[in-house]
Amino acid sequence: LFFTLLDEFSESLYRKLSDQLSAMLPQLALKLVSVNKLTTGSLFHFKDRTPPSLLSSVVYQFTCEDCHASYIGSTRQTAAVRFYQHLGRSCRTGRQLATRMHSLPRQHAEDHNHRFSIDNFKIIAGPCNSQDLLSLESFHISRTKPKINSQQSSIPILVL
Repeated sequence: LFFTLLDEFSESLYRKLSDQLSAMLPQLALKLVSVNKLTTGSLFHFKDRTPPSLLSSVVYQFTCEDCHASYIGSTRQTAAVRFYQHLGRSCRTGRQLATRMHSLPRQHAEDHNHRFSIDNFKIIAGPCNSQDLLSLESFHISRTKPKINSQQSSIPILVL
């Protein structure tokens, strides 16, 4: 019964629109096509979403658990690899790296004897192309003014 009413309504609407458009634009042979957006594919998503830790070309934020100071950075690597670099650990084994990269978030945690873990990092923008990555990072730095960052922006931008 519902589909019959819907079909009658659709047919009536089609006729009215067609008549009005033909009267206004007689030189054109307009044809209306109705499309149903509710399809089987719209009900079932077959593609899996990429886990956030595997996303690359993202802007991320570190927030200290103890003092709530923050740091904003960007990476073209996967987020998990970069976060583990900040921790000074291998992303594969979780073991301490022999040579640790310089990291302002880790330095902050060590200097102030604060807790420091992978849970302190979150992705705040992206993924995006490499041209937009530095602009996004600069935008977030200028907007939030994180205490741990040593730079004011990655590239010069004017934010009004």
